[in-house]
Amino acid sequence: MLRWWNLLSAQAGGKRDLVDAPAAEPGLWGALDGGWNARDLEYRPGESRLLHYTTLHLQPWRPTPEQYSYHPHPLGALWLQLEREADAQRYQPFTRERPSGAYRRLLAERRAPLLPAAPAETVAVLGYLELLPPVDRAWFLEGLFAAARRSVRLRVDLRQVAAPADRSAPPRLTDAAQWWREGLAEAAERRPGVAWELELIEPGGSRCFEYRPPQGAPRVWVLLGRHEGDNRQLLALAEALGSPFETRRLVFKRRRLILPMWLQGASLARLDRRRSEELSPPWPDLVLACGRYSAPVARWIRRRSGGMARLVQLGRPQAPLDAFDLVVTTPQYGLPGRANVLHNVLPLNRTLPGWSERAAAAWLSRLEPLPRPWIGLLVGGNSSSSELNEAAARRLREQAEALAKTRGGSLLVATSPRTPAAAADILLAQSAIPGARYRWRAHDPENPYPLFLARADELIVTGDSASMLAEACASGRPVHYVALPWPKKRRRVSELALRLLARRRNRLGERGTPKQQDRVERWLDKLLAAGVLRPRRDLGALHAALRWAGLAQPLGEPSSSMQRVASEDLDRTVAAVRRLLSSGRAAAP
Repeated sequence: MLRWWNLLSAQAGGKRDLVDAPAAEPGLWGALDGGWNARDLEYRPGESRLLHYTTLHLQPWRPTPEQYSYHPHPLGALWLQLEREADAQRYQPFTRERPSGAYRRLLAERRAPLLPAAPAETVAVLGYLELLPPVDRAWFLEGLFAAARRSVRLRVDLRQVAAPADRSAPPRLTDAAQWWREGLAEAAERRPGVAWELELIEPGGSRCFEYRPPQGAPRVWVLLGRHEGDNRQLLALAEALGSPFETRRLVFKRRRLILPMWLQGASLARLDRRRSEELSPPWPDLVLACGRYSAPVARWIRRRSGGMARLVQLGRPQAPLDAFDLVVTTPQYGLPGRANVLHNVLPLNRTLPGWSERAAAAWLSRLEPLPRPWIGLLVGGNSSSSELNEAAARRLREQAEALAKTRGGSLLVATSPRTPAAAADILLAQSAIPGARYRWRAHDPENPYPLFLARADELIVTGDSASMLAEACASGRPVHYVALPWPKKRRRVSELALRLLARRRNRLGERGTPKQQDRVERWLDKLLAAGVLRPRRDLGALHAALRWAGLAQPLGEPSSSMQRVASEDLDRTVAAVRRLLSSGRAAAP
């Protein structure tokens, strides 16, 4: 096949020529079954042998961010898992011993090696780096750090580098600072004691960045708000980072401001300063926050710190995404992919507070006589994007009882603060299905929710709460979700318009695969990235992500054949934050 499929034929001929020409020669063509041509959502575990990520703006490796506004692919976890395995084995397509052809040509032009032959206190490369092929960046920087005992110095002169005429300029030219700092941070992770300096010479002037290994643990602030689910995420991340941290509890004013959130910038205008904990020096190195109300406060802290505080924002900030060093989000918010945005499947999960032995023993004595399997029914309620009305409660009860009857087991039902009284009455009413039932009460130390999570053999969760879904998926038990209806009071013109936009984004082609992104969608993503648009949570996107990841399935549907992909969201987030801390800061030229 080499004489038919090679670089020259690919450059000179069309796709049809590449297929038709060898097919005309006997012995070079054969039929393959459909398992070798699964496109996107056509993938079937155990059947598909090859997966094509054909929707360009959903490709997990994001090859051309200058052309597309990327979004997470429902099956992206399969690719990312392979990528993590390759990273763990330090795999690179090119190495120092086997560099790319472009790198070899660069050495021939320079007539001298770029990497030092022996270790040195400081390793400096002050030229030619603007011509370094992107495919050689990882091993090249790793080689520099391996040779440096104390520091690495780089100079990149972009004034003489022209963008390609036949396509958009790559990130190493359009966002050179981010591109180089990202690579340097990855290399510095393996040599944490080595400092680095980067000088970028651009047509408009010079910029410098530097990283100095910290002398001690970073000072970390965690901004806690009124939503306990948000606070649990923040504390989970802070604890996983392994450094000491301080909390600052924030209380916000109830009145609305005339100025929209995305225009508030670095501000305490919404903060009730008398009821909130004090924000004063010494300022932190790292701020962890969650939600739109805390975003202006986090930005204010960075401004007061002289720009030294790094900002990590969870959820949907409703502010320009580039105002933060790292945004950690989940599918229901629909944020576009950006260099500083990390897409997880679920909110970060934290172990729930322990129970008293007395309360646990009392509930277990009630549960032990019940037939197994025990099926936990964890009930949420009304929110801005869902409604647990009486009709939905009846359907939920019928489906849950049908599952328990099929299994020959028991139902363990627990409601929550958002469960409407009428819905709770329906779900907790007397039933022929054996079980235990609990109506939520404030500050009740005997709330069995943690016990149901820990001891149930199977779980049913209403789909309105991402945090509750995360806790259920973390249990390791089979999880079923129940999507609640959209609230009628929210069905106004603006909500319908945003839902139509979401439907446009989720269009499918003839083969049932997502359609390619168009200019309108890219323009809408710019508005989302700027914080101007704030669509309601798309819980359907979250449910689809859980389903494709094998973490949960809709109640009432046959068991999914999807291979369960273990959620590594917390580990990925911790790695991203640690890399952020070693990505360097702007310095004086």
